[in-house]
Amino acid sequence: MIPPPPPTNPVDIRWGGENYGYISGNGNPNSANTIERWSFVSDGNATTVGSLNFLNPLNFWAREGVSSYTAGYDLQTGDNTPGGFANDIVKVPFASIASNANVGEIAVPQRVYAGHAEANVAGYLSGGTWGPQQPIPDLGPYPASFVYLTDNIQRFPFASDGPSVQTGNLSAYTADCVGFSNTNVAAYTVSGSTYYPKSGPPFANTKEAQQKWPFASGNGSEINGDIFGPVANNVGKNFTSCSPVAYFKSGGGSPGPIQTSDAIIKVVFANDTSTAATTQTLLDNGVVGASASSTSFGYTAGGYWTNNFYEERIQKFSMTSDTNATVVGTLGSFPKVSSAGFHE
Repeated sequence: MIPPPPPTNPVDIRWGGENYGYISGNGNPNSANTIERWSFVSDGNATTVGSLNFLNPLNFWAREGVSSYTAGYDLQTGDNTPGGFANDIVKVPFASIASNANVGEIAVPQRVYAGHAEANVAGYLSGGTWGPQQPIPDLGPYPASFVYLTDNIQRFPFASDGPSVQTGNLSAYTADCVGFSNTNVAAYTVSGSTYYPKSGPPFANTKEAQQKWPFASGNGSEINGDIFGPVANNVGKNFTSCSPVAYFKSGGGSPGPIQTSDAIIKVVFANDTSTAATTQTLLDNGVVGASASSTSFGYTAGGYWTNNFYEERIQKFSMTSDTNATVVGTLGSFPKVSSAGFHE
């Protein structure tokens, strides 16, 4: 029997980085442009390897980072109210960090949104607040007159530099989002503190919900239930990591002694409608730091921790053995809050 020919332009599938984790910039309490990295091969402290050549002064709160196989992307979109919103895509090539540059604009500026990577094909943003939409009917603006909830999904290609393009919409309005990717199959947008359906009454209290949407269509989504159930205690911007079989949502909360969590919550891709479980813990409660993934470990760096303590530690946890996080190093400079995280 003659074997079938190989597929044309097969997608190169890789899980996580093999060499380094990165933390880029700082949005709060003061802007900074340093790029630091730490080794995945041997535990240790982060070192400064460069500076951002472009830093939007309006980029103040809750930016994201995504990774292609050859570059990290610092998505400088956030707000420094009342100054306005940033909307810049800054590309950091791993082979030439010094040549990092602003390569495009984000079509719909957002705050507390989710970031995703479709293998080595494209980066995405979804959900969050702000945007050109009008206030939600019967709800009014959230959380203030100048900020509205959004439901858009935006895409920018890795192969050619350029702006993002809106490709679709989520099934619900969300804020304080975090994003995950099942390689080139599907993306997950998880709301951390605000979730409003597009029809019917709003939820009276904080609700965490998971929406899943396929990269192949680039639009539409399905709500996979309130899968977090009793473990839905970590509102706000979480840390994010992905393995070949699951995604891990860790930390979260509001800066201060309340509504914080040290939980590491695991959602298995094959059972993504089942109730999630807390499988591990971080060393402290945390929020709005940077995240990275190697092939076997999830990493958290920087951010706020309990009682407004600025974190300088780098923690890692196993994505295969469900063991608690350990400290493997420290950042070279801090505070590092609302920074972008990516991996090589």
